[in-house]
Amino acid sequence: MSIPAKLLTAVVGKTDLMRHHDIDRIQGYCRDCGMYGKFWSCPPFDHQPLTALPEWTHAVLVMWQTPVHIPDDLNALIEQFQAARRQLGEILIDYESLGSTAVIAGQCFGCSDCVRGRGAACCSPTRMRYSLESLGFDVSTMTEEFVGHRLAWAADKTPDTLTLVGALLCRNHETTGQLEQRISKRWRAPLSPATPN
Repeated sequence: MSIPAKLLTAVVGKTDLMRHHDIDRIQGYCRDCGMYGKFWSCPPFDHQPLTALPEWTHAVLVMWQTPVHIPDDLNALIEQFQAARRQLGEILIDYESLGSTAVIAGQCFGCSDCVRGRGAACCSPTRMRYSLESLGFDVSTMTEEFVGHRLAWAADKTPDTLTLVGALLCRNHETTGQLEQRISKRWRAPLSPATPN
C-alpha cells in the first residue's frame, strides 16, 4: 500500500478549537499512561505549554488513518503506530517554515531518548513538539465535529486501522488554506507506507 487509507483535514478557528480544550480532564487521562512524566512534551507541566507557543489564530487539523498491516502481532502493531506517527509528525514539522507550529500525534520524537526520566532538562527544546492531548485538547470530540469522524477505541481486539491526529497552528487564516492544499497534494503523491524501518 503506497498511500494512506484516509486523510481528512479541516481549517478551524482558534475560538472553535478552544471549545475542545479541557486541560484538567484531558491531562488527567495522562496520569494513567505508563509514560507519564517521562517526556518533556507530556504532563505534568510546571506551566501550560499552550500559552508559550507562538501566537496563532487558526489551525489545520489533520487526521490520518492507515490500515493495520499485521493485526495478530502486538509488537508489529506498536512499531507500525510509532512509524506512522513519526511520518505524520515529520510532514507537519516540514510545514512550520510557512508560518505554523506543528502539534504532533503522541509524545515528542525529537530525541531518540528523552532525558526527563533521568531528571535532566530537555537537551533539544527547539526540536521538541507537543501533542494535542498533552496541550489539553479532546481529540475525539474535535475529529467528530471538524472532520466528521468518530474515533473508535479498540478495547478488546486489534483495530483494522490506526488513526493519528495532529495539527498546524497558524498565525493567520491565509496561511491555513495554503497549508491545507499542500498537505492534501502531498498525500496524493506516492508516500512510503507507514511500516517500521
